[in-house]
Amino acid sequence: MSDDAATGTPSPLTDDELANIGAYCRLAMGYWSQLGVPPMGDLARKAAPGSPIAKHLEDLPADGRLRTLNPAVLAWRSLVSAGEHAGLGEHVHWATSGGVVQRPQTSLARTAMLGAARAIYVLEPEGVEEQRVRAAQLANQEARDAQKILDHWSDTPYVQGRVFEKLADQVDGLADAAAEILRQAGRPPGSHVSESDLLRKVQHTIQDHLTWPDSAVLSYWFMASGTAHARSWVWEHEFQTPAESFVDVWSIPVGFLKQAWTLWNKRRGLDNPQPTPPNGWEADRSAWGPLPGRSFLLEPQGTEGFGDFDG
Repeated sequence: MSDDAATGTPSPLTDDELANIGAYCRLAMGYWSQLGVPPMGDLARKAAPGSPIAKHLEDLPADGRLRTLNPAVLAWRSLVSAGEHAGLGEHVHWATSGGVVQRPQTSLARTAMLGAARAIYVLEPEGVEEQRVRAAQLANQEARDAQKILDHWSDTPYVQGRVFEKLADQVDGLADAAAEILRQAGRPPGSHVSESDLLRKVQHTIQDHLTWPDSAVLSYWFMASGTAHARSWVWEHEFQTPAESFVDVWSIPVGFLKQAWTLWNKRRGLDNPQPTPPNGWEADRSAWGPLPGRSFLLEPQGTEGFGDFDG
């Protein structure tokens, strides 16, 4: 692996080292994809009484528009989304015997990393009030992004009506509620965190996973964003072997996912299921089937421990 590898993985790696790292990444990616859905998902959403997650769930807003503001909901949705993308990357790798590499895998890995980073950002503080502040900052960013869509749609007649009005109502409610949380905490009501700033703030949490933590995360983010936006310059920075490519693409997102699930368990006060694959664990291929499997976000299953929280 060349010295300018985006992930910060030690360079060069032997074939055996690449194989071992790749095998662990694939095992963990498959595990996290199933950690967010039943039956493991039912256990992973439980919280011990008095834990930060339990306190947030006691505060679950009745207004569905505002659930993104709840740190437990925001972190869970981010974790599940990250796991779904990581799981698809692992399953495609398995189904094609490693045939789909680099660019498509990078787009999946980018989303997985961002979802995990969002969960880490919210869950890293020990205090529930600071967790609420950080959830509000991320909600503000979501509202800003959604407002751009509304500005475009305002001149597009075919999306006027129910879709436009529902999103507009959601954005207004989210922005107002986030501003109030931030104002009460003595923060600027419009405070928000962009993706790049988010990654800068959480990259220290995976220092042990990287060789060059100060530069590797953002370098990877810029490379992955170029890939996701079909930029041609990224073609000049590809790797020669599928094994090297897979490790380069997934090393950093796997580090973030491991940290995110570890923090989730810490904040809910329970460690069953554990945040990393137990010895002997194997992926359930039937969960995917011939078409992508059910989404826990779209088809809510049991909600015990989350009140009426539906994902």
